[in-house]
Amino acid sequence: MREISTTAIHGEAELFRRMNSISLGRSKRIKTIRVRGTHVLLILALVSLVGFLVFQAGHFLLTWDRLEVKSFKLVNPPKIDGKALQQILADYRGNILSFQVEQLQQTLMKMPQVKDVAVYRRLPDVVEIRFSLRKPVLQFKKESSIWYYDEEGNQLYEAGEFRDDLITCQGLTEKDMIRIGKLTRQIVPLQQSIEFLSYKSPYGLVIKLKGYNEIFYPGESDFVSKIAQFLKIRSMDVLSPYQIKVVDLRFSDRIYVEHESEEVTAP
Repeated sequence: MREISTTAIHGEAELFRRMNSISLGRSKRIKTIRVRGTHVLLILALVSLVGFLVFQAGHFLLTWDRLEVKSFKLVNPPKIDGKALQQILADYRGNILSFQVEQLQQTLMKMPQVKDVAVYRRLPDVVEIRFSLRKPVLQFKKESSIWYYDEEGNQLYEAGEFRDDLITCQGLTEKDMIRIGKLTRQIVPLQQSIEFLSYKSPYGLVIKLKGYNEIFYPGESDFVSKIAQFLKIRSMDVLSPYQIKVVDLRFSDRIYVEHESEEVTAP
């Protein structure tokens, strides 16, 4: 009987110990959850406060009068399209921090004279715009107006007069001008020597040099070396009896000339 009583007591003690252990563990978990919940709430409150402060600060900066764009600093602006430029800039005001730089760049790049443009914010209230402009190389009279074109054949703007430092194009249609425009970069090295350019189908580009009576059909490539090669031959006595009217340089391995023969008197 004593052994049975002792066993029963030990069993109850073990059960009590286990129940107590379970209760303590449960209390610890509840306490941990409460502490963690408190921490989470504090973190959420802090994040909310920081977010609110950032929002307020952003709202303040975006509505602060001192950060309103008051002027544009233009470096090397296009002069011909000055009014159009001012109309474009009139649509770009407001806060300098929210200023639409890329959109303004894309808009300005559509102007015929503008080759490239860079836009900078100069705090607190100035926007600086730096222009890289296309330079006129060709000039062409279309109806009653004179137009300038750049070295890529882009039509730039209407001008009031011919310039001595530009290459004159004559006797052309608008399509001919486009064809010549594609060859302009190759023509530029001869700019100071060219009297005028034209276009004649099926020969293509026509070049008249200053100081020479000949008309050149240079083809579509290697203008400088082709013309230089002919002028070297021209200086020889072999061509002196002829009045050369046309020089066809369109072929890589030969030169064709159209001429009028002169009567040569023997000494």
